[in-house]
Amino acid sequence: YGLYVDCTLLEGSSACCATFENEPLCGGKRKGGKSVPFECVGLEVWGIGPT
Repeated sequence: YGLYVDCTLLEGSSACCATFENEPLCGGKRKGGKSVPFECVGLEVWGIGPT
């Protein structure tokens, strides 16, 4: 995964992802050399489609 947010929407992590060929999407020290943890300060979610 490139971006993960837990079920509480308070914490998450970012890691390299082969699908998107990305580097972690946040700065910081990698956890176990793979993912970078972060704390959510604000979260905005968008959706497109019928309601």
